[in-house]
Amino acid sequence: FMESDLSLLYPNRAKAYTRTFVFLNQEANTRPGTLLVLDRFETAKNTVTPIFQLTTIPKPEWKDGVLTAVTTQYGKIGKLTLTPLVPAKVEAKILTEKDAHTFAGVHIPARNPHQLEAKGSRTELTGNGNVYLNAIQIHDGYAKALPINVKEANGRYTVDLDMSAENTVCNGYLTSLGNTLRLTDKAFTITVPRNNMRVVILNLAPGAWNISGQGFADVTPDNGSLFAVLNKGTYKVSPGKSGKMLQVSGIQARTTAPLQKNQLWLNGKVLQGITTEVYQNQVMVPMTAFAKPTGGKLTVKNKSFSVTMKVGDTKLDCNGLELPLPRKLDNKFLLPINLAAALADCKTDAADTASGLAMLSQAEENDSKIMLVTASEAAVNLHVMLTKRQGEWIAHGRQSWGEIYFTTARQLSGMVFTWPHGARRRAFWRVDVSADGKKYETVFDGESTARQLESTIKFSPRKVRAIRLHMKGNSENTWNTLGMIDFIQ
Repeated sequence: FMESDLSLLYPNRAKAYTRTFVFLNQEANTRPGTLLVLDRFETAKNTVTPIFQLTTIPKPEWKDGVLTAVTTQYGKIGKLTLTPLVPAKVEAKILTEKDAHTFAGVHIPARNPHQLEAKGSRTELTGNGNVYLNAIQIHDGYAKALPINVKEANGRYTVDLDMSAENTVCNGYLTSLGNTLRLTDKAFTITVPRNNMRVVILNLAPGAWNISGQGFADVTPDNGSLFAVLNKGTYKVSPGKSGKMLQVSGIQARTTAPLQKNQLWLNGKVLQGITTEVYQNQVMVPMTAFAKPTGGKLTVKNKSFSVTMKVGDTKLDCNGLELPLPRKLDNKFLLPINLAAALADCKTDAADTASGLAMLSQAEENDSKIMLVTASEAAVNLHVMLTKRQGEWIAHGRQSWGEIYFTTARQLSGMVFTWPHGARRRAFWRVDVSADGKKYETVFDGESTARQLESTIKFSPRKVRAIRLHMKGNSENTWNTLGMIDFIQ
């Protein structure tokens, strides 16, 4: 759990505002966990109405006082179920499209209209009082949300998450939280409804605290909490020491094995004896994983063409396209992961520059239209932006550059550039295109239109295998921020 003071974010609306997160680990694949969110306010004005807000990519459904969002990405169905616990009665307002990005009557457009977030939804929950307590369950699309309820007594909220029908590690979680901004410093009781329940008691004043019949524990200012596994019954929780030190048995922390360095995974299995490297913030994959070198040469064949490379090469000829390499090839024939995937008819599932982990899976058809992306900096970000339509490419300096190489020639007649900061500044850049990666022609050299998030450039239709971007900063500073590039056929 964690708790933070958010009042500084709302100086004219809140005298005090704390938010507490409690994550309940259910240790099940179909229901990994539940998140409790407790907001406690002291408003600065009577006219201020607290609002609990949830932003989701899919549009949620509000039914019978429960909010449900469903996603089907990655071929699986997942659900998020939000159950308002306090106040007992709330109203929900689901906002989509432009309304989702309008606050207090002011429309604030998404930084990047191509991002999923730009098409997301925003739900506002409102009710009486200055305390909001919500339970957010994460679960499989075919599983129902677990029963959950709250009781208020002794100046505290007690939340019961019932897991008794799940045949899991325990019969549920009982979470006790303070209902005011003050820490609890007096005795109170809790009632545990079932045997073998994990009990979390938060918002306690520092010092020794005792659970009747169980023992005591020291509560520090940093944690302010007690944890115990209790059976059905009513227990008194009070300041002081009685009995022996509280012991929690039967719960072993799960130890996650450290991630192995520089591994190559293919189709979900580790390739033994194959070691990746990290160079210039890129994961480099040895092509010896896909073909056997002979005489200092290695030939890789895919469904479209074959490429022969030799030790010492600094460039590759890929079916008539000249590709630059980050460094000279050695006897491991290391290539950037996305280039290696394209040549091996694979798709890139994951690449981690911290550990050197590379995960590939063979594709029935290589649908990657982009073979390689290089840049003066953050080449990985540029590649992810183009291929997965996620994030932004940010580069500093008026001589920043990026290069895009297509797997096969594409017939293009223009491009659309998205500028996250285009509403307030103009971008300066140049675009060169090439049919072979050797000879380039400039098709645009200029600036974006003021107060526009997108810029469209057009040129005579032609076959393009490579594109060079020369980024020259903007009308305010020397930073370059690009949100997306779309290609016009």
